[in-house]
Amino acid sequence: IPFFRKIVFYHTIHNTFGPHEKLFKKLNHFPFYSRVVNICLSKSIFEQFSEAFPKLKFRQIENGIKAKDSLIVSDFVKKEIDAIRIDSKTKIFLFVGRFSYQKNIPLLLDVYRDAGISESKLIIIGNGPLEINNDIKNATSNSSGRIVFLGPKENVFDYMINSDALILTSRHEGLPIVVLEALSVGLPVLSTPVGGVPDVINNGTNGFLAKSIQKKDIIEMVEKFCSLDPQSVNEIHENNIRLFEENFSIEVCAKKHYDLYKNESR
Repeated sequence: IPFFRKIVFYHTIHNTFGPHEKLFKKLNHFPFYSRVVNICLSKSIFEQFSEAFPKLKFRQIENGIKAKDSLIVSDFVKKEIDAIRIDSKTKIFLFVGRFSYQKNIPLLLDVYRDAGISESKLIIIGNGPLEINNDIKNATSNSSGRIVFLGPKENVFDYMINSDALILTSRHEGLPIVVLEALSVGLPVLSTPVGGVPDVINNGTNGFLAKSIQKKDIIEMVEKFCSLDPQSVNEIHENNIRLFEENFSIEVCAKKHYDLYKNESR
């Protein structure tokens, strides 16, 4: 960077403040780093960095994704999920992601070992270290059918369209792509209050946020969603699609990046 003085550099921050704090404390001491434009993926992350490092440049541009080309329901996936339901009242919660420390899979498994939420089922899609895969398989066999592990899937949107809600128990996040994928098909999102997720999810409007990263609060969040009437769930569905189209489509995201590059290069 010091040797290319006419070039503007951009750096996207994909996570919350905590994991990056030590790095930026060091970068803050280098005068040349003030020429780097750091792109934050949510309002809260942007505010945290801007306040902590006022000498550096931070800009807010949310993630964007390409929506599914068609919302045609896969008959195979629909039948697969219908077979998992106990009856029409059974809620299907979906986890999609990598099995990393950040995603806090042990908490998710602990929640669904609890017989108190037996009227809902958890489907886990993803992959990770052998140890965590084995933990999930053990939890599945000891959950009386409340946990279903499907492994990695390429047609994630089909499972989102046929599920009742996405659930995340993450320890920290930026603005997860899986949340945007859920919004794009109208799927309600239930999550721990971490990273940029609270900037997107409002309780009862397009999902629910847990009060903390604790088992009792996750269960309370699940129960709140399960108590919603069909009209409220339908309103969440419509709110999510509208929110996605207005803020998180790839077209909206690309335009924000283009405008930023154009303005910074002047």
